[in-house]
Amino acid sequence: MNIGKKTFSLIIAVLLLCATCWAGSAFAENETSVVHIRSREDFVRLAEQCSLDTWSKGITVELETDLDFGGEDIRPSPSLSGTFNGNGHSITGLTLSTDGSNQALFRYVTADAVVRDLTVEGSIAPTYGRLRIAGIVGTNWGQVSNCTFTGSVSGLNYVGGIVGENHGVIDSCTFTGTVDGKRFSGGIAGYNEGVLSNCVSHGNVNITVNVESMNLEDLATATTGLALNLLNAEDENVISDTGGIVGFSKGVVLNCNNSGTIGYPHFGYNVGGIAGRQSGYLSGCRNSGPVYGRKDVAGIVGQMEPYLDLVRSTSLADELLLLNKYMNNASGDISAMAAEFRDLQDAINEEQAISDGISINEGTIYHADEYIPQENTSGGSIISGSGGTISGGDTGGIIDGISDGSISPGDVSIDVDSISERIDTRMNELAGRLGEVYGVIQASGGDLAYDLSQANDQFSRVMLLMANAMNGSPQTDLFSDVSEQSGEAATEGLVSKNTNYGSVDGDNNIGGIVGAMGIEYEFDLEDSLAQIVGANGIINNTYNSNCVSASNVNFGSVQAKKDRVGGTVGSEETGTVLNCESYGSVTSTDGSYVGGIAGYSDTSIHNSYAFCLVNGTRYVGGIAGSANSIVDSVSMIETDASGAFIGAVAGWADMTVEDSVKGNLYVHDSLGAVDGISYVGRATPISYDELIAQGNVPDGFRQVSLSFFVDGTLIRTLRVDYGGSLAADSIPAVPVREGYTGSWSEFETENIRFSRDIEAVYTQNHSSIAADQTRDDSPLSIVLLEGSFTDNDVLTLIPYAGEAPSIPESQTVETWDLSLTATGQTDTDYTVRYLPPTELQGKEITIYRLKDGEWEPVEAESSGSYLTFPADDDHVVFSAVTPEAKNTFLSQLSGINPAIIAGVGGLLVLLIVVLIVHGHRKKKRKSASSNDPSGSV
Repeated sequence: MNIGKKTFSLIIAVLLLCATCWAGSAFAENETSVVHIRSREDFVRLAEQCSLDTWSKGITVELETDLDFGGEDIRPSPSLSGTFNGNGHSITGLTLSTDGSNQALFRYVTADAVVRDLTVEGSIAPTYGRLRIAGIVGTNWGQVSNCTFTGSVSGLNYVGGIVGENHGVIDSCTFTGTVDGKRFSGGIAGYNEGVLSNCVSHGNVNITVNVESMNLEDLATATTGLALNLLNAEDENVISDTGGIVGFSKGVVLNCNNSGTIGYPHFGYNVGGIAGRQSGYLSGCRNSGPVYGRKDVAGIVGQMEPYLDLVRSTSLADELLLLNKYMNNASGDISAMAAEFRDLQDAINEEQAISDGISINEGTIYHADEYIPQENTSGGSIISGSGGTISGGDTGGIIDGISDGSISPGDVSIDVDSISERIDTRMNELAGRLGEVYGVIQASGGDLAYDLSQANDQFSRVMLLMANAMNGSPQTDLFSDVSEQSGEAATEGLVSKNTNYGSVDGDNNIGGIVGAMGIEYEFDLEDSLAQIVGANGIINNTYNSNCVSASNVNFGSVQAKKDRVGGTVGSEETGTVLNCESYGSVTSTDGSYVGGIAGYSDTSIHNSYAFCLVNGTRYVGGIAGSANSIVDSVSMIETDASGAFIGAVAGWADMTVEDSVKGNLYVHDSLGAVDGISYVGRATPISYDELIAQGNVPDGFRQVSLSFFVDGTLIRTLRVDYGGSLAADSIPAVPVREGYTGSWSEFETENIRFSRDIEAVYTQNHSSIAADQTRDDSPLSIVLLEGSFTDNDVLTLIPYAGEAPSIPESQTVETWDLSLTATGQTDTDYTVRYLPPTELQGKEITIYRLKDGEWEPVEAESSGSYLTFPADDDHVVFSAVTPEAKNTFLSQLSGINPAIIAGVGGLLVLLIVVLIVHGHRKKKRKSASSNDPSGSV
């Protein structure tokens, strides 16, 4: 079959087109396609395609090989709406070519997207905006699972090792490396409103600062100016919200672990081993890394904000209307009471008039107490009045008749006994009326008191809003703390079941679990100062506040320079502490308010246990330095504090309220419970055996812990029964550090009754150590050792008392016995520097060393006036030997005075001269004799 050239070319073109399509089949245009990434070019093309936010929707991307970009700048994927399966492969050598915000391997991951099973290594450090910077995802609304990032991430705010800002789910992710940011910085996420679960960070977060710009004097704590500076993005001196897992979390953090170093000593705010700040739900986490900062610093959460449930929000106009309503209610109560009182008064007046008797004259009513009774001749009682007379008679109280407006004795006749009965009846009725008056007061008075109370509270609310507005803020928030009611059942504002092993070091508000429990007030001056316009611009919010620290355990040491330091919480201004345990030492070098559980508590502590060392200057307590309420808690502390307000339970507590402090127990030989005073049933001493006999004491009270740290990192924890001993071989070796000698700080190994944090102490070694002996004509030591030595190392040099080496045709100069007492030495290899006698310096000398009973030559080198040779033992015997032929004459002369030697030498020279002269003369005479022919002399 013949095919024309044109047809053949067309076929070839079609085949090439198909081949191109097959080769490029990694990308497809429909929503059900699978995209395969087999090369760097494929990944670059994926990033280009993802610039359209809907392109990846419904698409699954399969990474089928490891990719190494070798540090080459690449563009990140702008938006991922599908699934990216890493399949366990890695992307290494990653750097980004773009700057600005939301910078990571994937800039945005949408709600339906998934990134999983991926390992990334690289460096992410954009310039400009630098918000929401991370290793894997900038902003996540989807799911990131089983991903790892190793490397460095640097940004301004919302900076994380895995995700910058999270609104979705991050699960089972790991970070190793460094994170540097100013605000909201975390090993896994910078900011979280979603879920972080089962994540691990080995990375360091904000461990360096610009020292040149750091001025601690400008960072005075607890000032409005500081609070404002925290939000100033241009202020390079302030770092806040730093966490080992997350910088700030309003969402859920579950079962996450951190082992990295967090924060910088005495610098930064809201620093935590797990979260810098949190107001959501944080549970089941563990920190073992050291944590440093200035204020609000802790092993788990630096600043624990309450969860605020908005009950109502109203404007000033609404509040004024409500005040008017309450005032009207109170006014109505008063009016109703006044009407009832008027009715009662009329009724009482009527009863009183009838009961007291009446005299009528020209329409005037006269009461009986205006008349004086007189005796009548007929035996009846006569009552006279200005208008007539009423006299007793047989009429039985019946008025017979009235003439010209007067009552005469003949007109009225009254039975005295009947009147007395009627008076009694009326008085009883009056008593009943008075009872009704009391009932009115009782019924209406309660309503009135309630309405007046509401009106008064509302008036205060209105005045607060008005005063707040006049001071520049259009909003006032009011809070009702419901933490005790919710307890561990809370699903928001809860930190529970977490454990800290890491050391914590800071200045103010320092805690083993939480630095501070309270509301973080943030200010926005631009909005606050511009919106005070009219009643509707002034807002009042009412919240239920929930802030609970429950069932947390601290083993790490807590140390501060200043105030409010606690084994569980440093400063508890809101919320409650429940069922917490503290075993790490709690100390402040210069500050007050130090407690085994809380440094300062303005709310409540329940069912908590402290078994630790507690020290401070003032307000030092086993449970709290200062507290309002401590209930059913137990302390067993050791303290050296001797200032004011020291107690085994509390330095100070509110003992005026009967139920504020009750059911507490403590073990101590000499301290009282509260400010040195114990209270039966409220804060009672008990023996250790009696305490342990109670079934509800935690297991931590039955053993003590010795925790060994190197540079703040926990190496090992040993547990010993209370009062027990520690075997020497169980103590871990101090890790070797080149150029230094390490040892553990002092601690008891017997009768151990309290937990201890034991730090490795490293001392820089000396490069040499010298013997005391010197040559007579030189200040130099006969022997020097070069190596690595401590202050405790001692060199001893004495003449060797045994037999010197017997070397043929050689002469022994001297033999020395060298001993090195190296109590702290870790390296036994060193160099011996030997100074020979002055007359032998520079001469041929061989060094022999005695090993296993045999003398062996050692290679020695010249170093100035010294000979050097290696040694590897703490006991060395060596001998200096010279060749005998070259040494015999010198050794014979070594004991002769140099002046004698010089004299003898001079005589020898003179003798040689004489002999030479004599020989010359003799030769001359012989020559003359041979020239004389006569043979005469």
